[in-house]
Amino acid sequence: MSIARRVQEELSEQGLDYEVITHEPTVHSQQTAEAARIPGDRLAKGVVMKDDQGPMLAVIPASHSVDVDRLNDLTGRHLALMPEAELARLFTDCEIGAVPAAGSAYGLPTVTDSKLLTQDEVWFEGGDHESLLRVTGSTFRRMMRKGGVGPISRHS
Repeated sequence: MSIARRVQEELSEQGLDYEVITHEPTVHSQQTAEAARIPGDRLAKGVVMKDDQGPMLAVIPASHSVDVDRLNDLTGRHLALMPEAELARLFTDCEIGAVPAAGSAYGLPTVTDSKLLTQDEVWFEGGDHESLLRVTGSTFRRMMRKGGVGPISRHS
């Protein structure tokens, strides 16, 4: 597999530049950071949450986990982690578990952890377990500009 079609289209529509980086196949985001030799705080992972209002994407550093209480306080929702088995319905052009940090490409409301917005470079899953997209910090901030921002994670 390669970069998900919907992610490519979204980045193209926004006029955003990116570079594709390949790495050994991995399962977890922290393994991905290690395989790609990038700091875990610069790898943005997408975590799909849901409640009775529907799904939402939380974008956090790979070295962190979602602070559900902070996320719920910020959004005024009652979110919980979406089971991985349900992700295939949302990310039809992605491998299971390779959630891109591009919620707008999938029509998902998105909240980004503020820690990621201070980085000079950010990487994120392209839709498979072997490739990452590298963008500049300013490009990443442009990608995330339509969503919410806040301290929604804690170091794992």
